[in-house]
Amino acid sequence: MENASRRIKKSEYEDCAKNGVKDIVEVQVGLDGIAFAEAMNGPGLSLTPLDIYKALAEKPFGKPNTSKTWKDVNPALPALPISVYGPPKTSGTRDALAELILEKGCDTDPAMKALKDSNKDQHKAICTSVRTDGVYVEQGENDNLIVQKLATNSNVVGVFGFSFLEENMDKLKGIAISGVAPTYASISDFSYPGARPLYVYIKAASQVDPRSEGICCGICGGMGPGWLSEEEGNGDFSRRCSRKECRHRQSHVAARPVDPEIDVRGRLSTFLDRSWPLPS
Repeated sequence: MENASRRIKKSEYEDCAKNGVKDIVEVQVGLDGIAFAEAMNGPGLSLTPLDIYKALAEKPFGKPNTSKTWKDVNPALPALPISVYGPPKTSGTRDALAELILEKGCDTDPAMKALKDSNKDQHKAICTSVRTDGVYVEQGENDNLIVQKLATNSNVVGVFGFSFLEENMDKLKGIAISGVAPTYASISDFSYPGARPLYVYIKAASQVDPRSEGICCGICGGMGPGWLSEEEGNGDFSRRCSRKECRHRQSHVAARPVDPEIDVRGRLSTFLDRSWPLPS
Protein backbone atom coordinates (compact mmCIF):
# COMPACT_ATOMS: atom_id res chain seq x y z
CA MET A 1 0.00 0.00 0.00
CA GLU A 2 1.39 3.40 -1.00
CA ASN A 3 0.30 6.96 -0.23
CA ALA A 4 0.35 9.51 -3.05
CA SER A 5 -0.34 13.23 -3.37
CA ARG A 6 -1.09 12.83 -7.09
CA ARG A 7 -2.38 10.14 -9.43
CA ILE A 8 -0.11 7.32 -10.51
CA LYS A 9 2.04 8.03 -13.56
CA LYS A 10 2.22 5.78 -16.61
CA SER A 11 5.88 5.06 -15.92
CA GLU A 12 5.09 4.07 -12.34
CA TYR A 13 2.29 1.77 -13.42
CA GLU A 14 4.65 0.15 -15.93
CA ASP A 15 7.25 -0.37 -13.18
CA CYS A 16 4.58 -2.13 -11.10
CA ALA A 17 3.60 -4.31 -14.06
CA LYS A 18 7.23 -5.28 -14.69
CA ASN A 19 7.37 -6.50 -11.11
CA GLY A 20 4.22 -8.56 -11.46
CA VAL A 21 1.70 -6.09 -10.01
CA LYS A 22 -0.85 -5.33 -12.74
CA ASP A 23 -4.09 -5.02 -10.78
CA ILE A 24 -4.02 -1.89 -8.62
CA VAL A 25 -6.85 -0.24 -6.71
CA GLU A 26 -6.92 3.55 -6.40
CA VAL A 27 -8.47 4.96 -3.23
CA GLN A 28 -9.17 8.66 -2.78
CA VAL A 29 -8.82 9.34 0.93
CA GLY A 30 -8.96 13.11 1.22
CA LEU A 31 -7.93 16.50 -0.10
CA ASP A 32 -4.89 18.70 0.25
CA GLY A 33 -3.65 21.88 -1.33
CA ILE A 34 -0.39 23.31 -2.62
CA ALA A 35 -0.06 26.41 -0.48
CA PHE A 36 1.94 29.51 -1.32
CA ALA A 37 2.91 31.37 1.81
CA GLU A 38 5.03 34.19 3.21
CA ALA A 39 6.11 35.47 6.61
CA MET A 40 3.61 37.34 8.75
CA ASN A 41 5.49 40.57 7.96
CA GLY A 42 5.72 39.73 4.25
CA PRO A 43 4.61 42.10 1.47
CA GLY A 44 1.12 40.63 1.18
CA LEU A 45 1.49 39.17 -2.31
CA SER A 46 -1.56 38.10 -4.31
CA LEU A 47 -0.63 36.05 -7.36
CA THR A 48 -2.15 34.24 -10.32
CA PRO A 49 -1.01 31.03 -12.03
CA LEU A 50 0.28 33.24 -14.85
CA ASP A 51 2.37 35.33 -12.40
CA ILE A 52 3.86 32.20 -10.87
CA TYR A 53 4.56 30.64 -14.27
CA LYS A 54 6.30 33.77 -15.57
CA ALA A 55 8.33 33.98 -12.35
CA LEU A 56 9.43 30.35 -12.11
CA ALA A 57 9.43 28.87 -15.61
CA GLU A 58 12.83 28.18 -17.13
CA LYS A 59 11.61 29.43 -20.50
CA PRO A 60 8.23 31.13 -20.18
CA PHE A 61 6.39 30.76 -23.48
CA GLY A 62 9.61 29.42 -24.99
CA LYS A 63 11.80 32.44 -24.22
CA PRO A 64 14.62 32.75 -21.64
CA ASN A 65 13.44 33.94 -18.25
CA THR A 66 14.97 37.34 -17.47
CA SER A 67 12.59 38.33 -14.66
CA LYS A 68 14.41 39.34 -11.48
CA THR A 69 11.59 40.93 -9.48
CA TRP A 70 7.88 40.33 -9.07
CA LYS A 71 7.30 43.66 -10.78
CA ASP A 72 9.08 42.30 -13.87
CA VAL A 73 6.46 39.56 -13.95
CA ASN A 74 3.47 41.83 -13.33
CA PRO A 75 3.66 45.65 -13.06
CA ALA A 76 1.02 45.52 -10.32
CA LEU A 77 3.35 43.53 -8.04
CA PRO A 78 6.09 44.98 -5.81
CA ALA A 79 9.67 45.42 -7.04
CA LEU A 80 10.97 42.71 -4.72
CA PRO A 81 13.39 39.98 -5.82
CA ILE A 82 11.75 36.73 -6.85
CA SER A 83 12.82 34.17 -4.26
CA VAL A 84 10.90 30.92 -3.86
CA TYR A 85 11.63 27.90 -1.68
CA GLY A 86 9.87 24.76 -2.83
CA PRO A 87 9.84 20.99 -3.27
CA PRO A 88 12.38 19.04 -5.36
CA LYS A 89 11.69 17.19 -8.62
CA THR A 90 11.27 13.93 -6.71
CA SER A 91 8.27 15.26 -4.77
CA GLY A 92 4.62 14.68 -5.62
CA THR A 93 4.03 18.25 -4.47
CA ARG A 94 6.37 19.43 -7.22
CA ASP A 95 4.39 17.41 -9.77
CA ALA A 96 1.18 18.99 -8.52
CA LEU A 97 2.78 22.45 -8.68
CA ALA A 98 3.59 21.82 -12.33
CA GLU A 99 0.16 20.47 -13.21
CA LEU A 100 -2.12 22.72 -11.15
CA ILE A 101 -0.28 26.04 -11.31
CA LEU A 102 2.54 26.26 -13.85
CA GLU A 103 0.72 24.51 -16.67
CA LYS A 104 -2.44 26.55 -16.06
CA GLY A 105 -0.43 29.75 -16.26
CA CYS A 106 1.34 28.59 -19.41
CA ASP A 107 -1.93 27.63 -21.12
CA THR A 108 -3.26 31.17 -20.82
CA ASP A 109 -1.33 31.64 -24.08
CA PRO A 110 -3.45 30.12 -26.89
CA ALA A 111 -0.27 29.07 -28.74
CA MET A 112 0.87 27.03 -25.72
CA LYS A 113 -2.55 25.46 -25.33
CA ALA A 114 -2.47 24.43 -28.99
CA LEU A 115 1.05 23.06 -28.57
CA LYS A 116 -0.29 20.57 -26.02
CA ASP A 117 -2.21 18.86 -28.81
CA SER A 118 0.54 18.99 -31.42
CA ASN A 119 3.63 18.28 -29.31
CA LYS A 120 3.03 17.14 -25.73
CA ASP A 121 6.70 16.73 -24.88
CA GLN A 122 7.58 20.24 -25.97
CA HIS A 123 4.53 21.61 -24.20
CA LYS A 124 5.57 19.89 -20.98
CA ALA A 125 9.13 21.21 -21.23
CA ILE A 126 8.04 24.79 -21.83
CA CYS A 127 5.18 24.80 -19.35
CA THR A 128 6.57 22.86 -16.40
CA SER A 129 10.38 23.18 -16.38
CA VAL A 130 11.50 25.35 -13.45
CA ARG A 131 14.41 27.78 -13.67
CA THR A 132 17.73 26.75 -12.11
CA ASP A 133 19.41 30.14 -11.71
CA GLY A 134 18.83 30.38 -7.96
CA VAL A 135 15.42 32.05 -8.01
CA TYR A 136 13.71 28.76 -7.17
CA VAL A 137 15.54 26.91 -4.40
CA GLU A 138 14.76 23.24 -3.78
CA GLN A 139 14.51 22.45 -0.07
CA GLY A 140 14.36 18.67 -0.14
CA GLU A 141 11.38 16.69 1.15
CA ASN A 142 11.30 18.45 4.53
CA ASP A 143 8.57 21.11 4.33
CA ASN A 144 9.26 22.13 7.93
CA LEU A 145 12.60 23.48 6.71
CA ILE A 146 10.78 25.81 4.32
CA VAL A 147 8.53 26.97 7.14
CA GLN A 148 11.53 27.80 9.32
CA LYS A 149 13.25 29.78 6.57
CA LEU A 150 10.13 31.71 5.64
CA ALA A 151 9.54 32.79 9.21
CA THR A 152 12.90 34.61 9.23
CA ASN A 153 12.84 36.08 5.70
CA SER A 154 9.96 38.38 4.81
CA ASN A 155 10.79 38.49 1.08
CA VAL A 156 10.71 34.75 0.40
CA VAL A 157 7.74 32.77 -0.90
CA GLY A 158 7.34 29.14 0.17
CA VAL A 159 5.54 26.29 -1.58
CA PHE A 160 4.36 23.25 0.41
CA GLY A 161 1.35 21.22 1.47
CA PHE A 162 -1.48 23.19 3.08
CA SER A 163 -1.18 21.30 6.36
CA PHE A 164 2.21 22.93 6.98
CA LEU A 165 0.67 26.37 6.52
CA GLU A 166 -2.24 25.58 8.80
CA GLU A 167 0.06 24.26 11.51
CA ASN A 168 2.10 27.50 11.41
CA MET A 169 -0.49 30.24 11.10
CA ASP A 170 1.21 32.05 13.97
CA LYS A 171 4.34 32.44 11.81
CA LEU A 172 3.08 32.46 8.22
CA LYS A 173 0.21 33.73 6.11
CA GLY A 174 -1.18 32.23 2.93
CA ILE A 175 -0.84 33.92 -0.45
CA ALA A 176 -4.06 34.19 -2.44
CA ILE A 177 -4.02 32.65 -5.92
CA SER A 178 -6.44 34.22 -8.39
CA GLY A 179 -8.01 36.04 -5.45
CA VAL A 180 -8.64 32.87 -3.41
CA ALA A 181 -6.72 32.31 -0.18
CA PRO A 182 -5.60 28.79 0.79
CA THR A 183 -8.04 27.74 3.51
CA TYR A 184 -9.73 24.55 4.62
CA ALA A 185 -12.96 25.68 2.95
CA SER A 186 -11.42 26.78 -0.37
CA ILE A 187 -9.52 23.50 -0.68
CA SER A 188 -12.57 21.43 0.24
CA ASP A 189 -14.70 23.01 -2.48
CA PHE A 190 -11.82 23.22 -5.00
CA SER A 191 -12.17 26.99 -5.44
CA TYR A 192 -8.50 27.31 -4.50
CA PRO A 193 -6.42 26.65 -7.67
CA GLY A 194 -3.90 24.51 -5.79
CA ALA A 195 -6.43 22.02 -4.37
CA ARG A 196 -5.69 18.35 -5.06
CA PRO A 197 -7.00 14.91 -4.06
CA LEU A 198 -4.91 12.51 -1.96
CA TYR A 199 -4.70 8.83 -2.83
CA VAL A 200 -3.70 5.44 -1.56
CA TYR A 201 -2.83 2.65 -4.01
CA ILE A 202 -3.41 -0.94 -2.97
CA LYS A 203 -2.40 -4.15 -4.70
CA ALA A 204 -5.66 -5.87 -5.62
CA ALA A 205 -4.16 -9.28 -4.88
CA SER A 206 -3.88 -8.31 -1.21
CA GLN A 207 -7.68 -8.49 -1.01
CA VAL A 208 -7.74 -5.53 1.37
CA ASP A 209 -11.10 -3.77 1.59
CA PRO A 210 -10.27 -0.04 1.48
CA ARG A 211 -13.43 0.65 3.51
CA SER A 212 -12.34 -1.49 6.45
CA GLU A 213 -12.07 0.30 9.77
CA GLY A 214 -8.40 -0.59 10.19
CA ILE A 215 -7.42 0.86 6.82
CA CYS A 216 -9.57 3.96 7.19
CA CYS A 217 -8.28 4.76 10.67
CA GLY A 218 -4.69 4.05 9.74
CA ILE A 219 -4.90 6.48 6.85
CA CYS A 220 -6.92 8.96 8.85
CA GLY A 221 -4.25 9.16 11.53
CA GLY A 222 -1.57 10.06 9.02
CA MET A 223 -3.39 12.24 6.54
CA GLY A 224 -3.88 15.98 6.76
CA PRO A 225 -6.57 18.38 5.55
CA GLY A 226 -9.59 16.91 3.85
CA TRP A 227 -9.64 13.72 5.90
CA LEU A 228 -11.53 15.09 8.88
CA SER A 229 -14.45 17.37 8.24
CA GLU A 230 -14.62 20.74 9.96
CA GLU A 231 -17.22 19.39 12.37
CA GLU A 232 -15.13 16.34 13.22
CA GLY A 233 -11.70 17.85 13.48
CA ASN A 234 -12.25 21.60 13.68
CA GLY A 235 -8.99 22.12 11.81
CA ASP A 236 -6.99 19.93 14.17
CA PHE A 237 -5.36 17.39 11.89
CA SER A 238 -2.75 16.24 14.40
CA ARG A 239 -5.09 14.03 16.43
CA ARG A 240 -6.13 10.52 15.42
CA CYS A 241 -9.69 9.63 14.43
CA SER A 242 -12.14 8.39 16.98
CA ARG A 243 -13.94 5.10 16.29
CA LYS A 244 -17.06 7.06 15.32
CA GLU A 245 -15.12 9.15 12.81
CA CYS A 246 -13.53 6.03 11.35
CA ARG A 247 -16.94 4.55 10.70
CA HIS A 248 -18.09 7.83 9.16
CA ARG A 249 -15.12 7.88 6.81
CA GLN A 250 -15.64 4.24 5.83
CA SER A 251 -18.76 5.37 3.99
CA HIS A 252 -16.85 8.14 2.18
CA VAL A 253 -13.85 6.23 0.86
CA ALA A 254 -13.91 6.06 -2.95
CA ALA A 255 -12.11 3.15 -4.54
CA ARG A 256 -11.84 1.67 -8.01
CA PRO A 257 -9.46 -0.36 -10.15
CA VAL A 258 -6.76 1.53 -12.04
CA ASP A 259 -7.39 1.14 -15.78
CA PRO A 260 -4.00 1.31 -17.55
CA GLU A 261 -5.69 2.12 -20.85
CA ILE A 262 -7.23 5.30 -19.43
CA ASP A 263 -5.89 6.35 -16.06
CA VAL A 264 -2.17 6.43 -16.74
CA ARG A 265 -2.58 8.64 -19.78
CA GLY A 266 -3.44 11.64 -17.65
CA ARG A 267 -6.98 12.17 -18.94
CA LEU A 268 -8.85 11.68 -15.69
CA SER A 269 -10.85 14.40 -14.02
CA THR A 270 -9.31 16.08 -10.99
CA PHE A 271 -11.86 14.59 -8.59
CA LEU A 272 -12.62 10.91 -8.23
CA ASP A 273 -16.20 9.88 -8.99
CA ARG A 274 -17.48 8.31 -5.78
CA SER A 275 -19.98 6.17 -7.70
CA TRP A 276 -17.29 3.66 -8.74
CA PRO A 277 -17.83 0.25 -7.11
CA LEU A 278 -15.17 -1.53 -5.13
CA PRO A 279 -13.41 -4.30 -7.07
CA SER A 280 -14.99 -7.69 -6.58
